[in-house]
Amino acid sequence: MNLEIFTRQLQLLQLLTGNTELTVRQICEQLDISVRTFHRYVAMFRAAGFEVNLDSNIYSILHTSPFYTNVSDKMQLRSSEVSVMVGMLNRADPRDPSVAALRRKFTSIYGVDFSEEAMQTNQHIIQNTTQIERAIRQRHVMLLHDYESPHRQTLSDRLVEPFRILSSTGSVRCYEPSTDTCKTFKIARIRGEAEVLPDHWKHMQQHKNYYVDPFGFSGEQRHRVALRLSLLASQILCEEFGVSEAQLLIDPDNQHRLFYTYVCSDIGIGRFVMGLLGEVEVVSGPSLKQYIQEQIKQYAGQEN
Repeated sequence: MNLEIFTRQLQLLQLLTGNTELTVRQICEQLDISVRTFHRYVAMFRAAGFEVNLDSNIYSILHTSPFYTNVSDKMQLRSSEVSVMVGMLNRADPRDPSVAALRRKFTSIYGVDFSEEAMQTNQHIIQNTTQIERAIRQRHVMLLHDYESPHRQTLSDRLVEPFRILSSTGSVRCYEPSTDTCKTFKIARIRGEAEVLPDHWKHMQQHKNYYVDPFGFSGEQRHRVALRLSLLASQILCEEFGVSEAQLLIDPDNQHRLFYTYVCSDIGIGRFVMGLLGEVEVVSGPSLKQYIQEQIKQYAGQEN
């Protein structure tokens, strides 16, 4: 296959992933392809097993596509695997740069504390996470015994339907029937046992999607932004926020990178942009531009 054609197909696949904004014509102009070619590629994606959605002339590839779910399952460590890795890293020499780097990654992604006094607590969290994973796979209701509320400063049992683990924040997303709302529970705040009950879910229609953006902010809603980055900014984005180079498109001038993503808040990405003024251009994202302008204006006023 021609490398240029393959590159355009990959770029289209990336643009369609979760797309909620770009029309067919806009995508074709951005990738310099014809509408006919666009539809041919879309048909090819569908034949390959991707779930392509069409809503008001906006095409998108759903995250429920087998490709993404398979990749997620293969990349995500099970709690038992995390336990093994934590044990190995805890016994390894912390002065070794590779060991230190791996510890930082496990702390960032799984919330692991490698201090000696914390290891017993870590084991409790891992055991509860294992139970939560089982409940999600089997679609069972759970009882979170002695969950610590940070606001009420109390312990209480919480009956929930867990449906998604948020590894980046060490939390689990659940539907709570008693309040008829979806909530995020910190696994570390479950002081007792996470008990799997025999009852199955009864409120799947209430399980709302929950997102965590690359900058650490989360929520049920998100919006699309696009950045044009210098090579320095793209390097920092990859190193500090876990973005892979595969998520960046090469700008036609070959001196910049284009980054398309979804964010739950303009605060996190806004900090990144303001920390690299002159290295980052906001290509699209009206609310992000407004947020940055307001922050700069407020800062300038403080200086005066």
